Amino acid sequence: MMSKIRCFCAVDISEDVKNVLKDIQSELKSTFDRVSWTKPHGLHITMKFLGDQEGSYIGEISNALSKACVNFSKVEVDFSGIGFFPGSSRPRIIWAGINSGLKELMKLNNSIEDELAKLKIPRDKKRFHPHVTLGRIRSWDKESINYKKIELNYKNISFGSIMVDKLCLIQSILKPKGAEYITLGTFDFN
Repeated sequence: MMSKIRCFCAVDISEDVKNVLKDIQSELKSTFDRVSWTKPHGLHITMKFLGDQEGSYIGEISNALSKACVNFSKVEVDFSGIGFFPGSSRPRIIWAGINSGLKELMKLNNSIEDELAKLKIPRDKKRFHPHVTLGRIRSWDKESINYKKIELNYKNISFGSIMVDKLCLIQSILKPKGAEYITLGTFDFN
């Protein structure tokens, strides 16, 4: 019996955009002290988290993701703005937003959900919100940090753009120094 594989599907981002986001993380480090920052190699747009799946099931998942990509052509995605999940009143996640290409990523997510539902992989209950996770806030300080001001300061700043032409299936191996990612497959758009 094969062991379980913790995995997700994602859109990778260019080194140029990763470098800009790394600089943004550096700027934000002076404001936040209890944040687990995403390492540059781990910056991506998660399209769907699949959790622990049987290793023997990865082939079927790959086929479903390949089908999900069939009706898509490459799209330009522009990154801008900083936000917080679940919101600035009680932030847990710091993210970089997506400006253009949002509608196409939403359609791709629907296609992924539809294909994976055929394999009995449950649909996400939360509404899909494409973003790049910059860090996880371990403890927040409502008194000393003005989260709304941070959002306003970065609202109209572009972090660059990429051409998205494929989806990746990625294994996530949790380690003490942070997650290690292994690409299990890539699925090209038409």
